[in-house]
Amino acid sequence: MWAKNALNSTLARVDGKIYAYGESLHFERPQAVRFRFSGTEGITFFCHSGGETLTWDTSELSEVDLDEYGKELVVNLADHAPWSRLIGRTLTSVSEIVSPDGPVIGYEFIFKPDGNLLLLNLGDEMAVFDEPQEVILKEESFLSRRYAPPD
Repeated sequence: MWAKNALNSTLARVDGKIYAYGESLHFERPQAVRFRFSGTEGITFFCHSGGETLTWDTSELSEVDLDEYGKELVVNLADHAPWSRLIGRTLTSVSEIVSPDGPVIGYEFIFKPDGNLLLLNLGDEMAVFDEPQEVILKEESFLSRRYAPPD
Protein backbone atom coordinates (compact mmCIF):
# COMPACT_ATOMS: atom_id res chain seq x y z
CA MET A 1 0.00 0.00 0.00
CA TRP A 2 2.85 2.41 0.75
CA ALA A 3 4.10 2.48 -2.86
CA LYS A 4 0.65 3.15 -4.25
CA ASN A 5 0.29 6.12 -1.89
CA ALA A 6 3.85 7.39 -2.42
CA LEU A 7 3.89 7.29 -6.24
CA ASN A 8 3.63 10.78 -7.74
CA SER A 9 4.28 12.29 -4.30
CA THR A 10 7.18 14.54 -3.37
CA LEU A 11 9.92 13.27 -1.09
CA ALA A 12 9.62 15.61 1.88
CA ARG A 13 12.10 14.15 4.38
CA VAL A 14 14.54 11.28 4.88
CA ASP A 15 15.78 10.16 8.29
CA GLY A 16 18.35 7.47 8.89
CA LYS A 17 19.40 5.33 11.81
CA ILE A 18 23.16 5.89 11.70
CA TYR A 19 25.80 3.99 13.65
CA ALA A 20 28.02 6.30 15.71
CA TYR A 21 31.19 5.39 17.55
CA GLY A 22 32.90 8.23 19.36
CA GLU A 23 32.77 11.25 17.06
CA SER A 24 32.49 9.14 13.90
CA LEU A 25 29.10 8.82 12.15
CA HIS A 26 28.73 6.10 9.50
CA PHE A 27 26.40 7.62 6.88
CA GLU A 28 27.50 5.22 4.12
CA ARG A 29 25.73 2.20 5.67
CA PRO A 30 22.54 3.26 7.48
CA GLN A 31 20.91 0.73 9.78
CA ALA A 32 17.48 1.91 8.58
CA VAL A 33 16.06 4.67 6.37
CA ARG A 34 12.67 6.36 6.80
CA PHE A 35 11.09 8.18 3.86
CA ARG A 36 8.33 10.75 4.26
CA PHE A 37 6.46 11.64 1.11
CA SER A 38 4.01 14.54 0.89
CA GLY A 39 0.56 13.49 2.01
CA THR A 40 1.51 9.96 3.11
CA GLU A 41 2.60 8.17 6.26
CA GLY A 42 6.31 7.43 6.62
CA ILE A 43 7.86 4.19 5.43
CA THR A 44 10.96 2.62 7.01
CA PHE A 45 13.36 0.27 5.19
CA PHE A 46 15.79 -2.00 7.06
CA CYS A 47 17.62 -5.31 6.76
CA HIS A 48 15.45 -8.13 8.11
CA SER A 49 16.82 -10.08 11.07
CA GLY A 50 17.04 -13.19 8.85
CA GLY A 51 19.96 -11.53 7.13
CA GLU A 52 19.09 -11.65 3.45
CA THR A 53 16.03 -9.49 2.82
CA LEU A 54 15.37 -5.77 2.83
CA THR A 55 12.00 -5.18 4.36
CA TRP A 56 9.82 -2.24 5.33
CA ASP A 57 7.22 -1.18 7.85
CA THR A 58 5.61 2.05 9.04
CA SER A 59 7.30 2.28 12.43
CA GLU A 60 9.24 5.37 13.51
CA LEU A 61 13.00 5.20 13.94
CA SER A 62 14.37 5.19 17.47
CA GLU A 63 17.84 5.65 18.84
CA VAL A 64 19.71 2.81 20.54
CA ASP A 65 22.52 3.09 23.09
CA LEU A 66 24.99 0.24 22.53
CA ASP A 67 27.04 1.13 25.62
CA GLU A 68 30.79 0.83 24.94
CA TYR A 69 30.05 -0.20 21.33
CA GLY A 70 28.60 3.18 20.36
CA LYS A 71 25.08 4.32 19.47
CA GLU A 72 22.55 4.23 16.70
CA LEU A 73 21.36 7.81 16.18
CA VAL A 74 18.36 9.07 14.22
CA VAL A 75 19.63 11.75 11.84
CA ASN A 76 17.90 13.92 9.23
CA LEU A 77 19.72 13.00 6.00
CA ALA A 78 18.55 16.00 3.94
CA ASP A 79 22.05 17.56 3.94
CA HIS A 80 23.87 14.33 3.02
CA ALA A 81 24.40 12.73 -0.39
CA PRO A 82 22.59 11.14 -2.11
CA TRP A 83 19.52 12.21 -0.16
CA SER A 84 20.12 15.95 -0.53
CA ARG A 85 19.46 15.88 -4.26
CA LEU A 86 16.25 13.83 -3.91
CA ILE A 87 14.38 16.00 -1.38
CA GLY A 88 11.59 17.81 -3.20
CA ARG A 89 11.56 15.42 -6.16
CA THR A 90 8.57 13.31 -7.23
CA LEU A 91 8.63 9.52 -6.96
CA THR A 92 7.59 8.05 -10.31
CA SER A 93 8.49 4.36 -10.00
CA VAL A 94 9.45 1.69 -7.45
CA SER A 95 10.93 -1.69 -8.34
CA GLU A 96 11.72 -4.65 -6.09
CA ILE A 97 15.16 -6.21 -6.45
CA VAL A 98 14.79 -9.97 -6.02
CA SER A 99 17.47 -12.62 -5.46
CA PRO A 100 17.46 -15.82 -7.54
CA ASP A 101 16.10 -17.63 -4.45
CA GLY A 102 13.06 -15.34 -4.34
CA PRO A 103 13.43 -12.93 -1.39
CA VAL A 104 13.28 -9.18 -1.93
CA ILE A 105 16.78 -7.89 -1.21
CA GLY A 106 16.28 -4.28 -2.25
CA TYR A 107 14.26 -1.53 -3.86
CA GLU A 108 14.97 0.90 -6.67
CA PHE A 109 13.31 4.31 -6.59
CA ILE A 110 13.03 6.55 -9.65
CA PHE A 111 12.37 10.26 -9.11
CA LYS A 112 11.72 13.01 -11.59
CA PRO A 113 13.53 14.90 -12.77
CA ASP A 114 16.65 12.76 -13.06
CA GLY A 115 16.84 10.92 -9.74
CA ASN A 116 17.65 7.31 -8.95
CA LEU A 117 18.14 5.56 -5.62
CA LEU A 118 18.87 1.91 -4.94
CA LEU A 119 18.70 0.31 -1.47
CA LEU A 120 20.17 -3.20 -1.26
CA ASN A 121 20.77 -5.67 1.54
CA LEU A 122 24.34 -6.76 0.86
CA GLY A 123 25.67 -9.09 3.53
CA ASP A 124 23.15 -8.01 6.17
CA GLU A 125 24.05 -4.34 5.67
CA MET A 126 22.06 -1.74 3.79
CA ALA A 127 23.96 -0.35 0.82
CA VAL A 128 22.78 2.90 -0.78
CA PHE A 129 23.51 3.77 -4.42
CA ASP A 130 22.48 6.85 -6.39
CA GLU A 131 22.89 5.31 -9.82
CA PRO A 132 21.89 2.02 -11.42
CA GLN A 133 24.10 -0.90 -10.38
CA GLU A 134 23.85 -3.21 -13.37
CA VAL A 135 27.20 -4.86 -12.53
CA ILE A 136 26.04 -5.92 -9.05
CA LEU A 137 22.61 -6.96 -10.32
CA LYS A 138 24.09 -9.03 -13.14
CA GLU A 139 26.90 -10.65 -11.11
CA GLU A 140 24.46 -11.74 -8.40
CA SER A 141 21.67 -12.66 -10.88
CA PHE A 142 19.28 -10.27 -9.11
CA LEU A 143 16.05 -9.48 -10.92
CA SER A 144 14.19 -6.18 -10.97
CA ARG A 145 10.40 -6.13 -11.04
CA ARG A 146 8.13 -3.14 -10.86
CA TYR A 147 6.47 -3.03 -7.46
CA ALA A 148 2.72 -3.51 -7.74
CA PRO A 149 1.19 -3.20 -4.28
CA PRO A 150 -2.06 -5.02 -3.53
CA ASP A 151 -5.19 -2.88 -3.71
